[in-house]
Amino acid sequence: MRIGIISDSHDNMQPLRKAMEKLKGCDALIHCGDLIAPFVVVELGKFDGPVYAVLGNNEGEQFHIMRVRPENVTIGKPMAELELGGKKIAVVHYIHFADPLALTGKYDVVFYGHTHKKDKHKVGETLVVNPGDLMGLHGEVGYAIYDTDTNEVTLHDL
Repeated sequence: MRIGIISDSHDNMQPLRKAMEKLKGCDALIHCGDLIAPFVVVELGKFDGPVYAVLGNNEGEQFHIMRVRPENVTIGKPMAELELGGKKIAVVHYIHFADPLALTGKYDVVFYGHTHKKDKHKVGETLVVNPGDLMGLHGEVGYAIYDTDTNEVTLHDL
């Protein structure tokens, strides 16, 4: 199973749409927070498969985000625990929760956002990954793809 990972879109629709185009063919999509506005959730709903997201620290209209959420979009608050492709996955927005979750040994991979910087490291046997951002805060715009069969993550520039 291939899972697309994005984060910190901050209403930046052009990179969001471009990333979703690149991630066509993935079996699922994960957004690690800072969606910001309800129209971003509607856009995520256009993905052909399940979408899992968590709320970040900049969500402007949390109530409306939850209200307009398409059927294929599940939103965790403040985190999501998933089992996809036989792998246990945690999704959080904040970096300060990522490594402690990995330390539990309960997950195969922990995805996080917030820093707007790509990162991939291991804590014990658990992968910890930030796909970068779709906002372009530091000039780079990126996403990641997680392959549950190989338990490997590739980081990509957009």
